[in-house]
Amino acid sequence: MNIIQHYSNKEVSFRYKGKNLHFFLSQALFSSFDIDRGSRLLLKTLVNPPRKIPENAKVLDVGCGTGVLGIALKSAFPRYSITMQDRDALAVYFAEENAKRNELKGITAITGLAFQDLQEETFDLIVSNLPAKAGAPVLQEFLAKAISFLAAEGLCAVVVVNPLADFIQETIEDLGGSIIYREENRDYSVFHFTGKSEPCSPAERKFVLTPYLRTTQEFKAEGISYTLKTAYNIPGFDTVPYGSLLTAHAAGKGIISGHVFLWNPEQGHIPLILLSANSSKVKKLTLASRDSLQLEVSSENCRESFPGIPVETGKAPDIFTAMDGKHYDSFIINQTDPEDRKILPAVLGTVFQTAAKSGTLVITGKSAVLSGISKDHHGWRLTGSRKYRGFRILILQKGV
Repeated sequence: MNIIQHYSNKEVSFRYKGKNLHFFLSQALFSSFDIDRGSRLLLKTLVNPPRKIPENAKVLDVGCGTGVLGIALKSAFPRYSITMQDRDALAVYFAEENAKRNELKGITAITGLAFQDLQEETFDLIVSNLPAKAGAPVLQEFLAKAISFLAAEGLCAVVVVNPLADFIQETIEDLGGSIIYREENRDYSVFHFTGKSEPCSPAERKFVLTPYLRTTQEFKAEGISYTLKTAYNIPGFDTVPYGSLLTAHAAGKGIISGHVFLWNPEQGHIPLILLSANSSKVKKLTLASRDSLQLEVSSENCRESFPGIPVETGKAPDIFTAMDGKHYDSFIINQTDPEDRKILPAVLGTVFQTAAKSGTLVITGKSAVLSGISKDHHGWRLTGSRKYRGFRILILQKGV
């Protein structure tokens, strides 16, 4: 599948320091109809920043989205070495494609939570359009990590919506950073700040999941009880999502076994329901998603509750990339994207090609999306279906 063709809703132009740039945007990602005003303001302040940035600066764009900040800076300052990072693998894919679209090299894009897997590096410039809905603990951790990842004479430049501006300023100052420039308009505020006078240790740069975690609580789905750590900004932090409740119906049948592939584990309800009901039959679990936070919290939940079950994770912009032609015994596909209706036939075809000689496919999602699936597919037979509050689960089996 052509990911850009499927997910991009438009291409826009953006002029920065006399150069015309072009960006594919997506309704599935932040700022889907134009370059947002916060990023424009931040980039304006970096044309002539208050602190000199080396010509060959190492630059980190955290939460890069479609790559606007990193790509604009690389275009304006060709000797910069740019690293772009985002928790969403689809955003990273768009950032890479937008770099190619603008014929720019010397840009690296990686999928991960903020500053994850960067422990040994420091940067001359760190930029970010801070997510307003991230929550105070995550923003505090971000700013602490930004300070620790700055080189000795480094600069961090962030933009945030005005209701959070005072909180951001207070946090920077409490962490020992020094604000050297602030600019604001009607909606956004930009801060340029420097780090501590003494160098930070590798321990201060070590990634921790704790700021993303909300609470630990017990859940129950169709008589299956389990304990789950939950995270901010993922559905299902206080109640079991409808799709996960329906998965309990399939898990209770004992038909999901062997090496199991699970797309969109979210908080971890589905894998914990599965393992609580069928741990003796599951030999290995592969969790895959666009979202790094989903994978981190759900895999930690699995390993803590079922340490004997091997769990691997795969960050991928779409389900086809995640499967990558590998063979599995069972599949659980949690359809969460409204656009899934368009790709569902191709998803089914990929599953049918990569499944073992016998296997089980469980699909959950909006009933309207799944209603078009027929009863028979090349040796796979529809053996179960249940509907609940606009959601549906379908169970297909091969070799039965």
